[in-house]
Order: sequence, then structure tokens, then C-alpha cells
Amino acid sequence: MECPMCFELYAQDRVARNLLCGHTYCTICLETLYNVSKRIECPLCRTKHEPNLKPNNLSKNFVAMDLASKHLDEQKIFELCSLHQKFPLQFYCEDDQQNMCTECISEHYGHKFFKYEHSVSLQINRVGRIQQKLRSQYEILEKQIKDFDDCKEKLEVDNIKLIQQIDDQFDRIVEKCERRRKELKDNLFNMFNSESEQIESDLALNQSLLTDMVLLLQKLDQKYKELKTTKVFKGNDPIKEINELDEFTDRDIAQLKQLKGSELKILPKLYFEQKLISDIIKYGQFKKDLQNPQICYFGEKHKILVYNIEKNDWQYRQMPNNTFDYNYYAAAASLPNGDIIITGGGVSRNAMLISPSKGFQQQALKSMYYPRKEHACVYLDGCVYAIGGYDGTTKQMLSCCEKYSLVADEWKMIDPLQKQKCAFAAATALNKYIYVFGGFDGRERQNTIERYCIKDNQWKVLEFKFKQGFSNAAALSYDDNQILILGGGSNQGFSNSLQMFDTNNQTIKIISMMTDGRDLRNKLIIYNNNLYACGGNTNSIEKYSISQQIWTNLKNYDYLVQDNLDSWCSAFTFDVNDSYSITNLMKNCQSKELQQQNQLQEQIMFENDSFYQDAMSDISDSQFYGNQSQVQQNDWY
Repeated sequence: MECPMCFELYAQDRVARNLLCGHTYCTICLETLYNVSKRIECPLCRTKHEPNLKPNNLSKNFVAMDLASKHLDEQKIFELCSLHQKFPLQFYCEDDQQNMCTECISEHYGHKFFKYEHSVSLQINRVGRIQQKLRSQYEILEKQIKDFDDCKEKLEVDNIKLIQQIDDQFDRIVEKCERRRKELKDNLFNMFNSESEQIESDLALNQSLLTDMVLLLQKLDQKYKELKTTKVFKGNDPIKEINELDEFTDRDIAQLKQLKGSELKILPKLYFEQKLISDIIKYGQFKKDLQNPQICYFGEKHKILVYNIEKNDWQYRQMPNNTFDYNYYAAAASLPNGDIIITGGGVSRNAMLISPSKGFQQQALKSMYYPRKEHACVYLDGCVYAIGGYDGTTKQMLSCCEKYSLVADEWKMIDPLQKQKCAFAAATALNKYIYVFGGFDGRERQNTIERYCIKDNQWKVLEFKFKQGFSNAAALSYDDNQILILGGGSNQGFSNSLQMFDTNNQTIKIISMMTDGRDLRNKLIIYNNNLYACGGNTNSIEKYSISQQIWTNLKNYDYLVQDNLDSWCSAFTFDVNDSYSITNLMKNCQSKELQQQNQLQEQIMFENDSFYQDAMSDISDSQFYGNQSQVQQNDWY
């Protein structure tokens, strides 16, 4: 098809000529040879031909001309390779997404490629996949927009309902206040009228008496003048008149004394209950809709005891293949999202995050600086505080304290307690204080209260002292200035009293009594204005209604675990109802997107397998590559 000298295809201007030696060259190359030496010498076999044998006298190679003509016709049908311009594009490389000729195969070693005519089908399939991927994303986005619209609509409806609820509640309060104001004004009006009438009556009596006295004085003055000019009485009439005037005077004086003896009534003072005014300031609070409220008790090793508050039922769990152990006398704190952080226990410095709403998933956190047990663990303002306790490695009571930042993911030492101790009750207040009640210093139980201020990073011992020392109690914040303290042990045994500590005036009072004394060790939970106290001395749980001031025995757990939970730690957990929250919508959309991507990937793999097999069946080894060593069989589908 082409001249072996110039490698150009034979054509009308490059006619293929046969030499007598049997080799074929184009006319142009033969003329070049002839012009140099005036005779033709074959470049391949070096045969020298006669000088009179010119290129135009040689016979044509019609077979070569015909092959070259057919090749030119094929070139008009097939697109030529841009790199190897003489070779048509016969294959398609899927890895590089480009067509190639036979000369390009070596540059695409190990790639997936097919016949050139299949490239259109592959691109159609590819465009279809892109369309499907985009369409799935479009559907996700469309669904996401609809969810956002539904979220916005529900938000607006809830907003209207809450506004109406606020208006209704405060309208009722205002109505009652107006009614009470009217009652007070009516009472005041009645009291004022009554006192005014009494004053008018007394005033009229005084005025009448005053008039009588004026007349008597006038008569006495006149009688006095008459007596001064009289030397001798004629008869008894003047004496009778004087006697009458004397009687009238005594009568008026007696009446006057009677009026002076009566006390003047004044209006009573008006008092308002200041607690009502302080309560009305806090009236109405926005709270998350908590679902599935539970109390989790974490025992030794892998034991979890779960109490469902709404169902009044227990569940026992034992975590399989657990890399974390719940050590004895650890401490736990509830987080605002329902997760739980457990710290220390035994001789451990470990801290772990547990997500009950996610099947009790566990995540190891950075370790504390000191190993602790019988310490306190509370959450306050984005941090978890580990306070005091006992170091089992050095056999010493601890006063050191540290806090874990949920944002920074690190522990930091803070101001130590004023006294080394363990087994104390701890609670937060006003989102800025931590209170520690009682405890044991290794020799005796404490009767003191220490308060930590997060702003000043300082512990302070309060002046208030309990009547006797105690330990192993539980405490929690009930109101801004009220902390409830329950159970614990003293020299007289375990306490069953529920006490309320007023942080404002530093006073304490007993408000109720449990059925039995309990060794609680900070295992006290509050939910829906109810207190839950579990274990301690018995395998039972009690609920205290703060509003009704009644203790109620709940379902025991002894059919699951024979333990008084003395060495267990506990925390409150819940699921937040945020099905329409923006974060939850995004999570749902991401989950749906991932699911659709997996489905699409499976579909692509299926389509590719069937298509590749079909495409491969039409390609022979000789068509695909000339050298077996260029392409390995395991590089293909």
C-alpha cells in the first residue's frame, strides 16, 4: 500500500512500479534514484538494472495500487489518529476517555478499551449515568427543598400556636390580676366609705357638742354678769338655773371625754407577695421536646441497667466486645444532647462519651490528669468538671479538680478544693457555681459546703455548717437558688431526709422523708418535676412528686440485677424530638443521597458487566493488539 522508501501511499502521482528483481517502489522514488546514477539500483537487494530501463518503462503493480486505493477509501470513512495521522481510530480507551489507533495501544497499557464503534454506545451509557446521577441529585434537592418548606411551614404554624398560647396564658393571668385588682379596689372603697362614714358621724357629734358648749358658755357668761350685780337672791329660781347649767356642763364634758376615748381607725396596710412577682418573671419556659427519657446505671465492666421513666420498666444490657470498662465508683454527667460522659472509677484516668440514643455507642476521650474514684462529675457551661475523689494508685484523698472542654477536646486543671475529700454530693447553680456538700476526708465526715465560681476559678468554704457531717449523699439544682440534697450516711446511719438548701440566705430545711435511707452517691435524677432515687441500701427505686409532695415506690430491678448499685454511676438520657430541625433534615438528605449513590453504583456495575462482555465478544486478539506481551488478560473485564 505504501512505498518502502518514502512510506507514502501509492496514488496516481505515485504509481507503484515493479523492478525486475521483484521489489516495488513509487515512480517518484525511482526517478530520484535514476537521476542520481543514470540507472536504477534496488535499495533492498542492490540489483543494478540496465541504464536504458527508465521508471516510466517499468510495469505497474496493480495489486499495490488497488490496496492503496481501498485504504484511501477507508480513510475517508474512518477518522485518522491525531498523533499517528496515517492510522484510523479503531479503539476507545475508557480510562482516558479518548479514541485511539493501533499505534496508541502501547501508551494505554493496562487500560480498558473497546472497538471504536462501541465508543458511541459507551458515551451514551455514560451520559445516561450522568443524567441519572444528576436526576437523583435533583430529586434529593427537590425533596430537600420540600422538607425545608415543610419545616418553614411547621415552624410558622408552631410559632403562631406558641404566640397564641402565650397570649392565652397571660390573658388569663391579666384577667385574674384585673379581677384581683378590682377586688382590692372594691375592698378599699368599702373600707374607705366605712371609715369616712364613721368620721362624718363622729364629726357631727363633735359639732353638735361644740354647739351645745357655745350656748352653755353664753348662758354662763350672762348669768355671771347678772350675779355680779345681784346682792341678794329673790327666791330659788336663780339657784335652779345655775344647777341646770352645771348639769348641762357635766353632761357635755362627759360626752367629750367619751369622744376622746374612742380610737381613730385608719386604713390597713397593703402587702404583696414578692415571691409571686419573682415567679412571674420566670413564668413560661421553652424546653426541648424530650422523648424516651431514661436513667442509665453503669456497673462494673460492661453492665448497663436502664430505667425507662415513661414505661416504668427496666432493661439490662451487657455490651459485647467492649474495649471500655465501667469501673466501680466512677462518676457520670449528662450532656444537653442526651449523651453521657463517664470519668474515672477504680484506678482509671479514662473518660468516655456514651450515646444511648445511638445504641450506646462509645468513644474514648482524652484521659484525665489524675485517676479518681468516688469523685463528682458535673456539666456546666460547655465543660465537664471532675472534682476531688480518691486516687487508688497513691492511696490519697484528692483536692485537685479538672475540667474537660467539649469544644477543645482537652482537660485543664482548675483551682483545687479547700480540703481533700471524696464521697461528697455536688450540684450546679445559676450556670456559674458548683456546690459541694459534705464528704469524707479519710478520717471523718464533713459538715461543710464549698462553692466554686467558674468566673473567678476559685473554691470558697461557706459559713454555713450542717449539724453533723455526712457523705455519700446526692444533690441537684432545683431552682436558681434552691438545691435539693437527698440521702447519704452519717454516724447515725443512712439518711432518708430530703433537704432544700437556699443559696441566697444559706439556710436549709427538711421538706420530706423517703421510705428508707439510701447511700446514693450522686445517683439522683429530676424529670418533669419528679425526683428519682434508686439503690443505695435496697434494690428499689422511689419517685418523689415535688408538686404533690408524695413519695411513690416504682418497679424494682432485682429480677435483673442483685446489686444495690452502691458502686455504680448514673446519668439521665433522652432523645430530642428534632425531626423538623435543619440539622436532622440535612442528615436525612445525606443518608438518602448515600443510599441512592450505592444503588446507582450497583446498577452501573451490573450494566458495565453485561455491556463489557458484549463489547469484548466482538474484539479479536489480532484486532486489539499485535503483540501478546502488550496487554495482560487480567486487565480486562
